[in-house]
Amino acid sequence: MSSTPFRPATNGMAQIVERNISELLKRQQLEEKQKSWQDALADTVTQFTGSLRFVAIHLALFGGWIVWNLGWLGLKPFDPSFVVLAMFASVEAIFLSTFVLISQN
Repeated sequence: MSSTPFRPATNGMAQIVERNISELLKRQQLEEKQKSWQDALADTVTQFTGSLRFVAIHLALFGGWIVWNLGWLGLKPFDPSFVVLAMFASVEAIFLSTFVLISQN
């Protein structure tokens, strides 16, 4: 029984792969150009909300809101039960999930 050693892809196979990749890139560029402004906006929002900058902004805003309303800053709480904070977070989640769904669609 003879075993055949591994053979790397032939030059012809490499050319086929390169051609396919090139065609896929062209198609992707064409689709990007044909996007509606709504899709472009949804992609931009989704890209930003998927970043660490977005997380840092939320940590600062929500953290400040919580610290203020716990009374740790000596300021009068404006949302001591955090109901308004929960409402803002819920509405934001609705919009963010919608943007993500638009981008994936």
